[in-house]
Order: sequence, then C-alpha cells, then structure tokens
Amino acid sequence: MAEHRSPKPGVAGSIPLSPASASSTVSGLKILLTGHPGSGKTTTLNDVVQRLRGRVPMTGFVTEELREEGRRVGFQGVTLAGRTFPLAHVRTKGSLRIGPYGVDLAGIESIGIDALTPREPGTVVVLDEVGKMECLSEAFKLRVARLLEDDTPLIATVAAVGVGFVRRVRNTIGAKHFTMTRGQTEGMAGEITREVLGAMRAAARRTP
Repeated sequence: MAEHRSPKPGVAGSIPLSPASASSTVSGLKILLTGHPGSGKTTTLNDVVQRLRGRVPMTGFVTEELREEGRRVGFQGVTLAGRTFPLAHVRTKGSLRIGPYGVDLAGIESIGIDALTPREPGTVVVLDEVGKMECLSEAFKLRVARLLEDDTPLIATVAAVGVGFVRRVRNTIGAKHFTMTRGQTEGMAGEITREVLGAMRAAARRTP
C-alpha cells in the first residue's frame, strides 16, 4: 500500500533541539502509561508531545482510529513526522485478525519501526501503543524489547489487558509506571511532562 502523509496528524513533527539542550536530554528514562481502551492514553500522549515541543528531540508514532459515518472501521499509525500507515481495517483480508479487523503488518514493519529508531543519541521515542494488534509483528516486538533494554528514552502506552509480550512490557522493572483512567488526560499529561523535564534537569546538573 502506498505511503500517505497525514494533513492533520495531531502530533508534532520532528522536533529540533539546540546542541546545548540536547546534552541535557536524559538517557535511560522509560515511562509506561497503562490504561483500558477509551481511557485517553493516545490523547494524553499527544498532549505530552505538544508540551515537550522545542524542548526535547522526539520520534515515534501514535495510533489513530479510522471512522466512516461515525463508525470505527480500523486503525492507522501516524508518525511524529506526519507519515501514516495502515494497521487494521474491517475490509482487510487475511488470517491475522483482532476482532472484526484484519491486521496489516507491512506498514508497522517499515514506516513504524523506522519511526521507533532514533537517528541521534538522546532522542525520545514516543510509542502508542504496545497492544495485541501491534504485537502480531515479531519485528515490532524485537524493536520494543531493544528500546526497553538500551539507554534510549522511551514514553509508551501499554494495553491494560494482555498476556505474553504485552504483560512483559507492562511489568518492566525500573520503568516509571502511570495508570490512566477516563477524565485524567490533562492532569496525566502534565505529570508525565514534569517527569521528563525533571529528569532532564537532573541529568544537566550531573553533566560537568
């Protein structure tokens, strides 16, 4: 399927940072936001990205619903640079299915994983989400596992329900864990933003 660019991705694009500020970006920070569907995880993550605009270099993608006549018909990924790729649709055929949706792994294994691979040290990776649909891709799981193991700063949403790899990510030791409930979007976005900026200030104080 041809690549598209979202005219209104709802998230910031690639965010520049001055060399002086980049040196203060904290390495090793892992923030995991867990919540049930509809709790506002994606909205919160988009809000965090907007609040960090111009302060932190970021890359990654979020997941958006696709709707037709008010009815949800699928999902797509949207990178912070505005590139879109299909994730699932009611009209997608094939054996990979989550509920009524056929899952398309081609986009997440090309555009999606590329967005999860920072070009410069200290770049924060933003990911929405680690869920059952995305985890049908072995390549996606390998990339997320690497992000959890190395020093790349990571802010990710994780499904509240799920076994196997989803549960492994949800229970990551050493990560900062946040639990989302409906109606908390603004407060949670502020709390996560303060966590990132506080870690950056602490890292800057440690820099000689």
